[in-house]
Amino acid sequence: DAIGLASHARLFRENGIIGALLLRVCERDIDLQRDLGMSRLVDRLRLVFHVRRLAMGHCPPLPAPYAASPSDPPAILSWDVDRVVSWLGEHGLSAYGDAFRREEITGEAVAMLEADHLRDSLGVHRLSDRLALQDAVVSLRATVFSETVHDRASKKEAALEEANTQLDVAGHRMEEYESEICRLRDETESLRRRVKTIPDDFLCSITQCVMRDPVMCVDGHTYERVAIEHWLRDHDTSPLTGEPLSSKSVFPNHALRKVIQGFIEKDGEP
Repeated sequence: DAIGLASHARLFRENGIIGALLLRVCERDIDLQRDLGMSRLVDRLRLVFHVRRLAMGHCPPLPAPYAASPSDPPAILSWDVDRVVSWLGEHGLSAYGDAFRREEITGEAVAMLEADHLRDSLGVHRLSDRLALQDAVVSLRATVFSETVHDRASKKEAALEEANTQLDVAGHRMEEYESEICRLRDETESLRRRVKTIPDDFLCSITQCVMRDPVMCVDGHTYERVAIEHWLRDHDTSPLTGEPLSSKSVFPNHALRKVIQGFIEKDGEP
C-alpha cells in the first residue's frame, strides 16, 4: 500500500511471497510478469526499487513525486515523468520520450532500468543509444543508493546527538533535584532542633522533609512539588499506593502551605 501497488497484493499472498522470497523474486523480471501479474513495467521497477531500499534498511516510504526542473540536482527519488523526459533530452535521447511517457517512467523506475527493459519495453533498439542510457542509469542509481546510505548514517548520527543531549538534560535535572532535596533536608533538620514534634502531615512521604511547595496528586496525597514531579517523569503510579494514576497533573495545596508557613514562622525559620 505504501508504494501504491496494493492491487497486486492478492497474487503475492497466494504465491507466498514474503520476506526473503520478495528479494529473490525481484531478481527475475519474468516471474513478476508471468506469476505475479505485474504487466506494467513501471510497477515492476517501482517494486524492485523499494525492495532494494528496504534491504538496505531504508524503511519509510518515499514522498510522492513532484515536478522538478531540469536544473534541479539529480534527486531522482522525486522525479515525475516530465522530469525524466527532460533528463533524456539532456543526454540527447529525447526521441524516446514518448515511450517513457507511455510507460509512465518516474525517477524511481529509471533507477532500476536494465538493458532488457530498454530494448524490449521502451524500444531503445539502437545499441549506441542503449549503452548511453545504461551508463546514465548506472550513474543515477549509484547516486540514489549512495545518498540512501548517507541518509542512514546522518540519521544515526543525529539520533546519537539527540540521545547525548537528553542525557545531559537528565543529568542537569538530577543535579538540581539532589541539590533541592539536600536544602530541604537541612531545613528540616534545623527545624527539628527548634521544635519537639513536626506534624506528619507537614512531611513529604517521598523526601520525609517539611514541604515548602506542597502539591496534591490525583491519588489524593500531598507531596513536595520537586519530589513528585521527579517521580512522575519515570512513573505513572502513585509513590504511596503503587496504583496507576489517571493523570500526572498536580495542584497546589495552598491551605497546607499556609499552615506549614505559619508553623515555621511561629517556631523560627529553620
